[in-house]
Amino acid sequence: MNKLIDKYFYDKSIDLYTSEKGISIEGGRKKSGKNLAVRIMCNANPTSNRLLKENFGIDIDASLMITCSPDLEIKKGYTFSYKGIDYEVVEILPHDSHQKVLCR
Repeated sequence: MNKLIDKYFYDKSIDLYTSEKGISIEGGRKKSGKNLAVRIMCNANPTSNRLLKENFGIDIDASLMITCSPDLEIKKGYTFSYKGIDYEVVEILPHDSHQKVLCR
C-alpha cells in the first residue's frame, strides 16, 4: 500500500542536508558546509501555527508541512531549500501510512 501512496501522492523531490557546525579561529560558531542526508519524494504544503492548532491540535511554529513515506529516516535539524526558501525540520510526526515533517 505504501508503494502506491509513494507513486501517486508524492510528486516533489527534496534533498535534505545536515549542517556541519564548527568553531572559527576566533572562537565563534560557524557553519562549515552541508552534507546530503537523504533525498525524498514527498508532498509539501504551506501551513501555519494557527492551521496546525485547528486541524491537528499541535502547537508548533511551522510554515511548511511535508508528508512522506514512514520508511524514510528524517531527523530534526535537517535543512533544505524549497521554492527558493530555506527551511529547517523542527518536528516529525509518524503515522502508520505516512509521516508529517514540520518545517520553518
